[in-house]
Amino acid sequence: MPAKIQRIVLRQFYDRSIHCPFCGSKVVLGSEEGHEAGSMIGSPCEHTLFIGHDIDLEYRSPAFDQNIGLDSGADLNGENIDEITDQVTLPDAIKVVGVPRPHAGGNSYVGFAVTSDR
Repeated sequence: MPAKIQRIVLRQFYDRSIHCPFCGSKVVLGSEEGHEAGSMIGSPCEHTLFIGHDIDLEYRSPAFDQNIGLDSGADLNGENIDEITDQVTLPDAIKVVGVPRPHAGGNSYVGFAVTSDR
């Protein structure tokens, strides 16, 4: 049975920028860069599987869609994003979950994996 995606939960520093653990690229903008006013996406790298929040995914890679069996145009708005992203079975995949205090809004989700044999 393939391993499920590994989960890292940020409870205190959930509002900081998130960098790819494989190449170091900044893929999620932190509140210090004003992401609260708009999109949280920085620059997804080749290892970025998804970037989103409780309502929808703002970014989905083809590797993510293929791994969990989604059509590239599938609308996930209103679906349980946490459960959907938990379905990833790519080797050593990592999911970073930002859990803000209740008054700060919903959770955020960012996934990474090496998707080639390099």
